[in-house]
Amino acid sequence: GMTGPFAAALRVELLEPLLVSRVGAGEENSSTALDFIPGSALRGAVAGLYLAAHHGQPDPATDPVFRRLFLDGSVRYLNAYPVNRLGDRTLPTPLSWRADRDAPGEIVDWAIDTRALLSNPVAPPERFCWRNQEGEVEFVETCRHIAVHNFSQDRTVRREGTSTVYRYDAVASSSVFGGIVLAANEDDAGTIAALTDGRELGLGGSRSAGYGRVRLAVAGRHGATGSPWREYEPDGNANAIEVVVTLLSDAIVLDASGHFASDLDGVLGCRHERAYRRSVVVGGFNRKWGLPLPQMQAIHAGSVFVYPPAGVDPDRLTQLEIEGVGLRRDEGFGRLAVNWHTRGRVKQRSVKPSRRPTVAAHLSERSRALAERMARRRLGAVLQDRLEEAVAAVTITDPPPRSQLSRLRQVLRQAGEAGQPELVAGHLDSLKAGRRPYFERARVGKTPLSVWLKDMDRLWSTHLAPEQLPAVAGVRAEDGPDLRLKYCLRLIDAVLRKAGREGRAEGGTA
Repeated sequence: GMTGPFAAALRVELLEPLLVSRVGAGEENSSTALDFIPGSALRGAVAGLYLAAHHGQPDPATDPVFRRLFLDGSVRYLNAYPVNRLGDRTLPTPLSWRADRDAPGEIVDWAIDTRALLSNPVAPPERFCWRNQEGEVEFVETCRHIAVHNFSQDRTVRREGTSTVYRYDAVASSSVFGGIVLAANEDDAGTIAALTDGRELGLGGSRSAGYGRVRLAVAGRHGATGSPWREYEPDGNANAIEVVVTLLSDAIVLDASGHFASDLDGVLGCRHERAYRRSVVVGGFNRKWGLPLPQMQAIHAGSVFVYPPAGVDPDRLTQLEIEGVGLRRDEGFGRLAVNWHTRGRVKQRSVKPSRRPTVAAHLSERSRALAERMARRRLGAVLQDRLEEAVAAVTITDPPPRSQLSRLRQVLRQAGEAGQPELVAGHLDSLKAGRRPYFERARVGKTPLSVWLKDMDRLWSTHLAPEQLPAVAGVRAEDGPDLRLKYCLRLIDAVLRKAGREGRAEGGTA
């Protein structure tokens, strides 16, 4: 990929199902959501955060900072695509890829290997993919949430003629997406990172009906201070002869006469040799006007164009990779990759959990042990996330002195090693009369710290217990007493460490 100037990577977690509708999604009483979050929706949301932070002062139309961040195109809000299991932002699956339905496990790239014969070729059904370090491809699918809603003029009466049924096909809650904001200078990237980190807001439609709450977090900063940002890893294939250009987002390209173009030939100044493409109608919605945006014809994300090696100027390609092509580039349209995939065949790595979990009884002993280990690992990842959220949310007001905190942390370690949570309560009860008030005076919310520390069951159920225990192939992970104790002690330790750090920052003494 191309080094963007400065980039802020955003993690967008859905707290409710999301409905950013696509154009032409069936009849009028149904709405089907896009399977990604368009850059325009992110830009609108961040603009709302900026205006709220400045209480509408000065007038956004004349405020140079607002214009630079949201209006004049110097900051780009790229589409947020689903993340893979490691949290990396995936990319649209190239439309030239095919698998053999009778022999899955390998992907043939028809843009490269034009003679590849497959007995039963099918395009991968998943819209997004990721290539790991070994060069294998993993596919990612967004989960859907389908619901039927009833709209009546009189909310209490449902009757034919005055009631309408709507069907919403939305992106399921708890899905996570990776977005990118590209800025021309570091300060702007910093401003956007500060505005968005840890914020909850609404995106898309039907927000009053339980749709669209998301949580934003900054997943990384790239640019002068950190690593340069790349949207994709180019395929290091030394044998690649032709130039393979793949769209990483929909592109709205006009030809010389102002009509919508179905290829990139006019932009690159060269005729393509082969193309695997689709066209799509794109729209949008302006919440300020309460009106849809004009619909336009675009070349679909994932479209692949193959150009002769001598036909395309490499400097021009480099520039287009940074800038993008066509219209509405500040909303994430027109992103492209050069030689992202140049091999005729790539291995597909299957990481999809089966849709219908097999019943655990049919698994062999070895498979069952493996499924147990995978489920445990997934539970560990869920608990780690819950732990980090809890540490951020829990604060001790009026904490005990640092010497007392560090003594208690030693006791926590002993309790963990011995598997005896009662050591913590024992330590607090054995404190000398002069020291006990420290822990009674300190508070977590309205609870005295001495009470909060002893009630591990409540700690677990309030902050750590996952809504659902992960299962692999029908084998469910166990959250036994040892695991619960381990994470409760970790939570207490991290909260005490945080209190000690804050005490030091305020100049607190031993």
